Amino acid sequence: MGQVIVLKHVRLAKAFQAIESAAYSLDGELHSLRALSAAGLPDFPEEAAMLRAYVRTLTVLLQAMTPDEVEDAGLSDRHAKAEATVARCAANLKAFTPTIHPAARGGAA
Repeated sequence: MGQVIVLKHVRLAKAFQAIESAAYSLDGELHSLRALSAAGLPDFPEEAAMLRAYVRTLTVLLQAMTPDEVEDAGLSDRHAKAEATVARCAANLKAFTPTIHPAARGGAA
């Protein structure tokens, strides 16, 4: 039984590490898109849609982990941290509404 718990712990810990890394990467992508938008480049609807799909995937991965499984592995705090990180990314993405700079539309800057 102890081996099963250790294996669950290792598997979940690696999953949380991957989810947290992906969320930090997502934050970097959002920061880059904001900078490009602020520089007057056109909006990026395809990229925003891709990032929304990315957030949904991370959310589904977290939801697939049962509370009992997480608790048995002793990773409740790590799960809460990963959920908070993904929720922050989702909020940042929701707030990200690229505006089209007049120069990007061919108008005066």
